Amino acid sequence: MRRTLTILIAAIGLVFVFHAASAAQLATRYRGTIPFAFSVNEYNFTAGEYFVGPLSSLANQGAVVLVNRDMGRSRIIGLGNFGNDRDRTAQMRFAYVDGRYHLAGIETPTLVLRMRRTWTGVREVAGGEPVYVSIMLTGF
Repeated sequence: MRRTLTILIAAIGLVFVFHAASAAQLATRYRGTIPFAFSVNEYNFTAGEYFVGPLSSLANQGAVVLVNRDMGRSRIIGLGNFGNDRDRTAQMRFAYVDGRYHLAGIETPTLVLRMRRTWTGVREVAGGEPVYVSIMLTGF
């Protein structure tokens, strides 16, 4: 009887631990609808609904994944810093340069990713600074 009770308590404890870990991981993923085609590094993406989040929640820094919900395709877009800043607004920022949108960065309460300014040469040809557009994200 004592052994059965110990196993039952251990199983209940594991259920709570796994539930807390999965809830924490889900809170680090975000989604947003992007109404225009855009590029990230050298990859082009179509307009649609996207999920963004860490590839793994086991470290303070790691790969950030962008998933197109409509097509189910995913791509690692860079290395982000993970933390906990609940005052930060969840958003994706895009730079509009020479008729195209480029991902400039992602900021959420649990993730910060800043992209390199690969469009510098285009900006010089266009003769001005890029216009920035923000798309709000929601956690799930």
